[in-house]
Amino acid sequence: MKDIEILRMFRDIGEKQKKLKNKYGDIKPIIHIEHLGYHFVAIGNKHLYSNKWNTFVDFLIDYIWHLFGKEWIDQEKAKKETERHVLLKWWNSILKFQKTQEKNADGLYYSKPSGPLKAFITLAYDLYLLAHHMKLQNRIIDRLKNSDQFQGARYELFVASTLIRAGFELLYEDETDRRKKHFEFTAKHKKSGELVAIEAKSKHRPGVLGYSGKRETNNEIRVRVGGLINSAISKKPNLPYILFIDLNLPPQKIAIFDDPELRELSKTLINTKNTYDDKDYFNLILYTNFPYHYGHELEDSPEDHLSSTISLKPLYPLRTDSIIQDIQVAIKKYGKIPNDFSEFRKN
Repeated sequence: MKDIEILRMFRDIGEKQKKLKNKYGDIKPIIHIEHLGYHFVAIGNKHLYSNKWNTFVDFLIDYIWHLFGKEWIDQEKAKKETERHVLLKWWNSILKFQKTQEKNADGLYYSKPSGPLKAFITLAYDLYLLAHHMKLQNRIIDRLKNSDQFQGARYELFVASTLIRAGFELLYEDETDRRKKHFEFTAKHKKSGELVAIEAKSKHRPGVLGYSGKRETNNEIRVRVGGLINSAISKKPNLPYILFIDLNLPPQKIAIFDDPELRELSKTLINTKNTYDDKDYFNLILYTNFPYHYGHELEDSPEDHLSSTISLKPLYPLRTDSIIQDIQVAIKKYGKIPNDFSEFRKN
């Protein structure tokens, strides 16, 4: 083989890797082989295999059930349908959605995902990403299994996977140390080596994501996340500080991102409780809304939205200008999930 042909092959591989990074973020490629009718997928230092997976999404569905375990699944199935974990409720909705779809000639479904399907698959993909990057902790799976802790653990996963996409390495806090308040984790920006503190807060709403109570009507719902922000800021790490705040709003309330209530919330953040020597304890607050779980099982998944507040006078300024942009770009990649195993092959 001529040198020019080898150089062209390397160039083509580099171009493909660049396109994949632009599409999915700074993630490790899917490691997959086919052998004797079986698909083998590596996840970190482990692997799973099956002869029933036609797509990467098929693998993700099996993977999440593998993590939660048969014993837990059987326990949930034994409950009344209304009392089951939200994961099983999503799955029941997915089965109903599939019955309305027709398979193509290749035996696969080709349609836009419903809200419950997107909620289920994005959770599975986040778990896979963390495990593939050797950052999935058993405690997060235990929290996900607990209906009372599911929502907070789910949002923590979203934040962690977003930071991986943005090119960060996650450094978890020692939760057993009770001598101080803990933020979610420290993240190291791999390109610059700069450390930032990260906190994730999700707004509980009655009757949503396993939270008790009667669901509010659209007219009753308000943003009301000031308490979450104050709680996060009170931790005051000695690092640049980035807060992720999940508004947990139904799609009918998306217009609230342009609502005076949210703009007023940003204005009132700077007060004596949240500042030191006229400087903010935070560098960036990201307000996110991924309302997939509000979507109807027979309709296309609702769209997500992002807003942010950037401090002009942070107590610990960021040395790396691109960090905020890297995170904002990574959030916009959320929900983009590979379907075909072959997409990450080198040739």
